[in-house]
Amino acid sequence: MIIQRLLRLLLAFVAAVVATTVVACLIGTQFVLAALSGIGVDIGFGDRLATTWHDLIYFGFVPSPSFGFSYAVVIAIGLFIAFLVAAALAYFLPRFRTIIFSVAGAAAILTFLGSSYFVFGASMFAFAQTPMGLIFQGVAGAVGGWVFAKYSKQETT
Repeated sequence: MIIQRLLRLLLAFVAAVVATTVVACLIGTQFVLAALSGIGVDIGFGDRLATTWHDLIYFGFVPSPSFGFSYAVVIAIGLFIAFLVAAALAYFLPRFRTIIFSVAGAAAILTFLGSSYFVFGASMFAFAQTPMGLIFQGVAGAVGGWVFAKYSKQETT
């Protein structure tokens, strides 16, 4: 019983990290490409797809030589901390469990992006340099929180 519960939590967490990373990378790439288009760079559909795929793999999941980590690792650390706090809140407010985990996911991403600004004096990521870019990265975190809430919930028999 306990092993099943731990396995369900682990799989839900991995699914949340993957979902958040995929959504964050897809959105982030489109923000960067839109900014390039805005200054006159012509980006065809094939280039847009190739860039999106490249960013998803080599920024999202494969550790970057320049950073030494992947976005998925940063997301996993942030979500882990946020979900611990969310689990404590959800224990006392079970009716709001999905909302709590969604807000926690958004807060994890926004906390990382905000703190990186204060540590480095500038945003580390081009897609997070505008308010809308930050908001959409928060949405990606909320998607991950929703995924975790949905798949980690214990089934009643």
